[in-house]
Order: sequence, then structure tokens, then C-alpha cells
Amino acid sequence: MKQQVLSCIETRRSVRSYEAKQIPDDMRDEILKAAVYAPSGSNNQSWLFTAIQNRKILEDLNEQVRIGFGLLSVAENDYPAKIRAKQNAQKEDYNFYYHAPTLRKRNGGLFRCFGEYVFSCSCIGFGNLLD
Repeated sequence: MKQQVLSCIETRRSVRSYEAKQIPDDMRDEILKAAVYAPSGSNNQSWLFTAIQNRKILEDLNEQVRIGFGLLSVAENDYPAKIRAKQNAQKEDYNFYYHAPTLRKRNGGLFRCFGEYVFSCSCIGFGNLLD
């Protein structure tokens, strides 16, 4: 078991290229369940996750993100990632979720749960599938 955990940690990679097919519902639910049980303040696990899989909603959301980045005020000496985000959003083919068939949105709580979420994805062979 120890070696399996270490292997998952050592081989986890972020993914930015996705197949169009959805993951099975039971696997999606298992990944989200692992994230829900991440440590939290006072151990209250106050996370709320939304998995968006509807293609039309994802496309509409992407368009809203493009509009939002377009309205973003960016100075010449601003944070480089902020400048790139605005520049990238102006490209016709920009897609902030890299065309993943599922987008995971975290609501509430601290960011700490993300590590468990990523770890659970990589342990079952999906990289950062939902994010």
C-alpha cells in the first residue's frame, strides 16, 4: 500500500489534452467523494463540488470567461500570468478548461481539498481529469 501511494504521488501529472468521451458516472462520483473527504478546518469538510458535463453549458461558460478576461484591467508591469490570461482569452480558439468533457467546480472551503482531488484522479489513471 505504501509503495502504491508513493507511486501515485511521484507519477501524478497535470493534463491539458482530453478525450471527448465522458468518464463513467461511478468513477466521477468516486473522484468527487475523495475530494469531499479532504482535511478541513475543524474537520467539517464543508466542500461543495459541481461537475459540469453538459457541452452547451461548458461552451457558454467559456464564452463568459473570455468576456470577463476581456474586461480585465491589465497594466504593462502586471503579473505575467494575468497578462497572458487576457491575451489568450482574446484568441478565437481559447478554451479555459482545455475542452475537457467534464469541468469540476469547487465551492466553499479552503483550497486544501484540491490536493486530495488531484491525487485521487491520478491514482486511478486520470491525471487532473476534472479540473
